[in-house]
Amino acid sequence: MQCEGPMAKQLGDFGQFWRMVWQHEVEKIAMVTNLLEDEKTKCNQYWPDRGQSKIYGDIEVSCKVEALYADFIWRQFTLSKNSEERNLHHLLFTSWPDKDIPDDVTSIIEFRQRVNALPKNKKYEEI
Repeated sequence: MQCEGPMAKQLGDFGQFWRMVWQHEVEKIAMVTNLLEDEKTKCNQYWPDRGQSKIYGDIEVSCKVEALYADFIWRQFTLSKNSEERNLHHLLFTSWPDKDIPDDVTSIIEFRQRVNALPKNKKYEEI
């Protein structure tokens, strides 16, 4: 499944976005857009900061892990609805140049490999 980066002006509190993630049982999100590029908002932060939880509609999202790498940020979230919990990997590629393509494709290939190698339904394994 693919979607554009959510914007608050369209979705409000992002409850619709997280409901879609829950309904489709999404286990990983690979994001290649930075939140801000050339001082222009490309996507709003639709997740809580590390160690924080936030309620979006009827889904609680908790950011359990955040690890910084040279070209991306990896996060792990726990999503809770009623008494059910699910885990979600979130990878944000940070080296994509605005309105351009990377000079060296090595970093985006490594990012793709990391995304594809993520374990399914496992908790907080370092990638």
